[in-house]
Amino acid sequence: MDSLEFLRRSGKGKPQPVYVLPGDEAFLKRQVLAALRTLVLGPEDSGFGLSTHPGDKAAWAAVHEDLQTLPFLSQRRLVVVEGADPFVTRERARLEKYVADPSATGVLVLDVQTWQDRTKLAKLVPDTATILCKTPAAQGLPGWCAEWCAGHHGKALAAPAARLLVDLVGPDMGLLDQELAKVAPATLEYKRFEDNNATIAAFAAGQTQLLATSAAVAGNLMQRNPGLNTEYKLLLKDSPCFVGVAKGEDALLAKVNDIIAAAKAAGELEALSKKWLGRGTGDLPL
Repeated sequence: MDSLEFLRRSGKGKPQPVYVLPGDEAFLKRQVLAALRTLVLGPEDSGFGLSTHPGDKAAWAAVHEDLQTLPFLSQRRLVVVEGADPFVTRERARLEKYVADPSATGVLVLDVQTWQDRTKLAKLVPDTATILCKTPAAQGLPGWCAEWCAGHHGKALAAPAARLLVDLVGPDMGLLDQELAKVAPATLEYKRFEDNNATIAAFAAGQTQLLATSAAVAGNLMQRNPGLNTEYKLLLKDSPCFVGVAKGEDALLAKVNDIIAAAKAAGELEALSKKWLGRGTGDLPL
């Protein structure tokens, strides 16, 4: 089952005795684990019914004991093996035996990076209990942003704004969620223009109150239109420029790096940035 579909259905149905969370999207795994914790331990969970084990050090005896221990202040116990790939490799035979005859009160969660669905162990775990935590395809991220923003942050996000956010932030869902928490009220109107010239003209004419553009464009705008009293408000994305050299030109690369490092140390880069861009260089990747 896809993790997003599981989260949409969270709270419905009975807990499974074993869950597997394959994938590398950390944000989705945190959301799924939180939903499982509520499903298994209840909304008033005090933490007494939860135990976690690191997969590289977890011993089967300790994990199995937690699963068989009677729950306290809840109907079930939740046992999570984090980074469980090495644990699954070591304990595959015991896990196969356990999944075939699981505890009546313990729920086991295996947090793994990879999961071979043709193995005997994978076939023993129902599809509804195998929750894939992978970033959606790029074209699906704006839709997820709008849905997540409305459902979890109580704010509407227009489709153009969602696309712009993904373009600026990238596919990291954790970072996207952080930015969605800052979303402006639904009454804010977003406008997109054909190119920089049209964007600047609209801003200079007072058609928009805020402008999202590069530091170079903003610096030029402020120099040419001092009467607008334009100022920087926040950094949406840091996209520094780089100097490229041909592959194998190690001596040239070292010399270029030395020149840039010296200019930075002397404050020349900072001065040039403030002169032409209207702001400092920030934390350059040197």
